[in-house]
Amino acid sequence: MKQPIQESRPSILPHETTSFSTSDWRAIIVRREDGDLFVLPNVTGEQRIEGEGLVWLLPTPDSGLHSLLVRVRNGATVSVGDTGIEIGSGEHEIEEHETRPRTDVMGNAYSLSIEHGEELEEALAAFHWDTMIPCVVERTSGVDYPDRDGFVQSSPSTERFAGTYPSCDHEFGIKGRMAFGNDLDLAVIRRMIELALRTMRENPNGTWGCPCAVQPNGDREYYWMRGAMDGSVQAQMFRLSGNAEVQEAAWLYYAATKDRDWLARNIENLENATTQIERFLDTDGRLDAAAFYEDAIIKDGFSAESSALTARALGLLAELENTLGRTDKAAYFSELSQRITGHLTRPFPDGLWDAKNQRFIDWIDRNGIPHDHMHLPANILPPLLGYANQEQKTAVETLVRAEFEAFQRFPTFVAARIADYNDSEIGIHGPFDSCAMARTWCWDAAYWHSRGESQVLLDQLLTVARKGESEGWRMAERYGLDQAQSVAGYGSPDYYEYPCVFAWVLMHEYLGVRPALDADLEIAPRIVGEGEVTLKAPQFAVAYRKTGNQLTITNLAPNTRTFRVNGALELLTLAPGETAKVKQ
Repeated sequence: MKQPIQESRPSILPHETTSFSTSDWRAIIVRREDGDLFVLPNVTGEQRIEGEGLVWLLPTPDSGLHSLLVRVRNGATVSVGDTGIEIGSGEHEIEEHETRPRTDVMGNAYSLSIEHGEELEEALAAFHWDTMIPCVVERTSGVDYPDRDGFVQSSPSTERFAGTYPSCDHEFGIKGRMAFGNDLDLAVIRRMIELALRTMRENPNGTWGCPCAVQPNGDREYYWMRGAMDGSVQAQMFRLSGNAEVQEAAWLYYAATKDRDWLARNIENLENATTQIERFLDTDGRLDAAAFYEDAIIKDGFSAESSALTARALGLLAELENTLGRTDKAAYFSELSQRITGHLTRPFPDGLWDAKNQRFIDWIDRNGIPHDHMHLPANILPPLLGYANQEQKTAVETLVRAEFEAFQRFPTFVAARIADYNDSEIGIHGPFDSCAMARTWCWDAAYWHSRGESQVLLDQLLTVARKGESEGWRMAERYGLDQAQSVAGYGSPDYYEYPCVFAWVLMHEYLGVRPALDADLEIAPRIVGEGEVTLKAPQFAVAYRKTGNQLTITNLAPNTRTFRVNGALELLTLAPGETAKVKQ
C-alpha cells in the first residue's frame, strides 16, 4: 500500500542534512556529461556533479524511512564509503518521498487514483528502482567498457547476464523506459539505439547483422547457433530480430522527442540495417528469419511471428521516411512489408495460414513441414497489425477465447499446447521458451487493448504485480516451468523483462498514454471503472479523469500541445493548463 506522506508531495525539508548511514541508504546520481544525461545507480566511492544534478538517497525497503531527493544547484561531491554517504554542496534542496518514490528518476511524479491504483503504483515503483535503474551501467560498472554508451544489462545481477543484448532484450528494455517519458530515460534509449546501429555497421562480414550480445570486454556475438535436444537440426537465433527491433525503437524515440535532426542523421543507418532482412527475403515474401523471440525453440524456417514483426518494422521505417520527405524510400520499404504479409496470410502451402484448422502456423521448416502448437503471437499479430482478412480475424478471436485459460495461466504463455513440442523442436536447454514470457505478454496485452478488454489487462497487471511482491520484487526470466521444465540452472532469477514489460503494459496499454508521429501524445485509456491519472513527466505532462463515458483531459505542460484521443482523426489542441472534455 502507498506509504503515508505529507499532503504536498514532494516536500522541501527545512534542514540541510548531508550525512547518511550506508546501512540505511543507497545513492543514485543523475548528472550531465558534455550535455548528455546519465544515471549512476548504487554509487560507490566518490563522484562529482558539475552544475545541476540529482542525488537520490533510497533507504532499504523495510527501514520505515522515507527516501530523499537532493537537488544540487551548483555542483557537488558525493562520497559513498563504508561508514556513510557525504554530500558536499554549496546549494541544494532536499525533498522527501516514499521509501520507493512514486516518481521517475528525474523526480517527475505519477498518481493513479483508479481501481487498484495504489497496488499498481507500488509495483511500478519497485520495478523501476530495484531492477530497471540498476541495469543501466554506462557510468558505473561499465564505465571502462569499450561499448559503454547504451550498455544496459538484462539483469541487475551480473552472475548470468553481464552483457547487453541488442537483439531481443533491447526491445523490451527500451519499451520499459518509454513508459517513464523523461529526458534521462529517452537519453538512455537513444544511446541503446546508437549502440545497436554502430555494432551492425561494424559487423566484420559487412552484412549489417545485429549481434545477439555485446560483452563487457568488447566481444560481439554476431552469429549464434543452437541445436535441438535430439541433435537433428540447428537454427540461428535472433537472425533478424535486432535489425527489425531497431526500426521500432527509432520510431518510438522520434515519436516521443520529435528530434528531426537525430532522425535525419540516422536514417541511412536504419536503411542499412534492413539489408540483413533483405538477404533472407525471397520474391514470394518468404522470410527466412528463424526464431524472433524464442531462442530455446528451434525454428529453422519460416515463422509467422517473425514475418509479422519484421513486416511491421519495415512499415514503421516507411513512416519515418515519409516524415523526412523521402517518399521513394517510403514506398520501397512499404512494398517489402507488403511482400512479407502476403506470404504470411496466404493459405498453406503457399503461406502460413492453415485454412483447415483456421489458425496461423507457428513455422514451416525447410522440408515444408508445418509446426503448430497453437502459438499465440503467430495468431494475434496478423489481426492486431492489420494484416489478416476478416475470416482470419474471426478465427483468431475464436481460438484466443477457446484457449484463454491455457494462454493466461500467467501472462502470457506462448502456446496453448506446450506439451506437444518434441525433441526436434526444443533447444538443448529444454522447453524454456514454451512457457510464460513477458515478451509474449507485451503483444498479448496489445491485442486485448485493441479489443477494449480492460478487465483482462487489469487482471494481467495484478497477477504480475502480486507475483513480483511475493518474490521481493525480483522477477525471474520465465514462469510456468512446472508445465515446461528446463535444464536445471538455465535462466535468470533476477531479470529485466517482466519489470520492463509491466511498465510498458501499464502505461501504453492500460493507462493508454502513447507516443504519436502526428501529435504530441495519444490517449486511449482502458482503465476499469472511473478515476483520475496524473503523469508529470515532460513527454506526458497530462492528467485525465474518466467519468462514465466522458474523458476530461488537462494539459500540464508549459506549452500548447496536441492530443489524439481514442484514435480520433481530429486532434485536440490544449493550451498550458487548459482542460477539455471528450467522449470515451
